[in-house]
Amino acid sequence: MQINNHDHTVLVAKITIRMTERDANVFVLPLIFVNQSLLISYAKYAYEKRKKSSSWHQKSASAVALFMNYLAKRRKDFPDPVSCFRAFVDDLEFGTIDPTTEDDPSGLYWSPKSIQNTNKIIGYITLFNEYNYRKAEQFATETNTPLNAILLNKKRLADFAEQHINLAAWHHKYSNSFLSYTRTIDKVQINTVHSVQSEHRTQTKTKLYTFPRERIFDLLGAFITRIKVGSFTQRYNLRDMLITILMHFGGLRVSEPFHLFVEDIMENPNHPGEALVKLYHPDSRREQLAKMGLRTRTDKRNPHSYYSGWKNQDINEVKSVKWFPVEAGQWFWDLWVLYMTQQRVEAPQDRIHPFAFTSRNGAPASYGNFQQAHKRAVERIGLIVAKEKGTSPHSHRHRYGSDVWETTKDPIILQKVLRHSSPLSQYVYIHPSDERIRSELHNGFAVLKEMSMGRNTLDLLSDSIKDISTETLTRLTKQPD
Repeated sequence: MQINNHDHTVLVAKITIRMTERDANVFVLPLIFVNQSLLISYAKYAYEKRKKSSSWHQKSASAVALFMNYLAKRRKDFPDPVSCFRAFVDDLEFGTIDPTTEDDPSGLYWSPKSIQNTNKIIGYITLFNEYNYRKAEQFATETNTPLNAILLNKKRLADFAEQHINLAAWHHKYSNSFLSYTRTIDKVQINTVHSVQSEHRTQTKTKLYTFPRERIFDLLGAFITRIKVGSFTQRYNLRDMLITILMHFGGLRVSEPFHLFVEDIMENPNHPGEALVKLYHPDSRREQLAKMGLRTRTDKRNPHSYYSGWKNQDINEVKSVKWFPVEAGQWFWDLWVLYMTQQRVEAPQDRIHPFAFTSRNGAPASYGNFQQAHKRAVERIGLIVAKEKGTSPHSHRHRYGSDVWETTKDPIILQKVLRHSSPLSQYVYIHPSDERIRSELHNGFAVLKEMSMGRNTLDLLSDSIKDISTETLTRLTKQPD
């Protein structure tokens, strides 16, 4: 592997080496050359790790060479090494090419990498940094020299590469420039403990605001278009109905539907006629989106109309929506088929994207626009829009969690369906509301209102959507087995 730029040439080549002239054993190892000069510190490191696999050596040398090339290319752009190291990690993960213009002021032209690949590269560099720091400590002890004088003395090493290797080792130790970006098991556990403690302190004081259970079908019927006379798909906004169903009957956070790809929604092979909706972490699709000239929607550099947040969930996990009641999966599937065949606007060929929900011009649907549409729908059915009234978009997830708990009384099920990383996260759902306490005291027990589709769906849905197609209506109103 050879990396060229106007300042330096960084080369990885397999070299046959022995540590001393009298050594009988020789090893063929990938080593790093900068401007045709061997990077001595890495050669010694590679020799120490000589029993590692050839694959490990190739990946390690490539990672360190990538870092050296970055230093050669961009070291003058930053006021201090720490800033440079942090930018290196960002550029690894997000790439250096602006997907909207395809320009790259850095001249590196790096494509985005997944978090897993980014962490692997950082891991190899971190091991090399730790080796250099350890060797410097040994030398400092043997020569009775201050460690900082060894690592930070530019006069001691005239060679650019070795200077920066020592700087990297020093800053790695004292500022965790690289380690702060990697996810180790210990760090995840520590972060989880802090998170749990924080949740435990704050959530006991948090009141749960849930959307009024008896008004949800009125709300779905209030997502209307500007067309007053016409077919069902002409008069009603199926996209916003579907997003609301995902939150109210599937427990999604308000930002999550905007990350769904078309391919994430399918008919459940185990339950025909029911939707199977899969949830992927946005970062797991960074490379796929980059091929279309797009960033993940969580990227802070995105315009407001494209940005959508994401919370928790391991990047490697793929989870599915758990419908409650289960019939909601059938309602969603029927409306999804109508949406895909009669209402969804395809993306223009020059702005292709994979997202499930689109705007009127085919662009990815906007989180902000949905919030406004939800507000208007709430007002159409005579409710006041306010978090305290349980009429904000997030109140649907609260209603979902509350209903699941009331029905199951199982904290494990609740944690699974809400996709909480900590059992304490659902503390607010488990504690009864003031209304529930009053009902318990008055009646001696509380009974969750039956949400079975045994009742005629026409009594639940607004009169405005009674003219849904006969085929779809039949499927929606069929009695559960």
